[in-house]
Amino acid sequence: MNNDAAPTVHLRSMRRRTARLMRIRISDHAKAAALARFLQDDAGAVVERLTPHELEATLMGSYRPSAMRAELERLVAEWTADRRADGERLTAHVVPAAGEARPRLRSVP
Repeated sequence: MNNDAAPTVHLRSMRRRTARLMRIRISDHAKAAALARFLQDDAGAVVERLTPHELEATLMGSYRPSAMRAELERLVAEWTADRRADGERLTAHVVPAAGEARPRLRSVP
C-alpha cells in the first residue's frame, strides 16, 4: 500500500462542518471529469460529481463565501476559455446561491 497517497476527503462529511460548498454546472457531461481534475490539480479543490452535469466543490483554505465563489468562477472561466480556444463547444459556470437567478445552460455556436 502506498503511504504517500493523499488522504481522501469526502464532501458529504464536510457538509456538516461548512456551508462553503459551491455547485458548478457544465453543459457537456463528458467534460465534467476533466473540469474536476483541473480544479483538484490546479486549485487544490475538493470536488465531488453530483450529477452528469453538476459538480460540487470547495477550495481548501480560509475563504469568505464571496471570495471562494469569485475564485471558482475565475478558475471555471479560465478552464472553459482554454477548451473553447481548442474549438470545443461547452459552457460551465458556478451555480448561483439560493435566491439568485439561475442562468440557463446553452450551447456555444
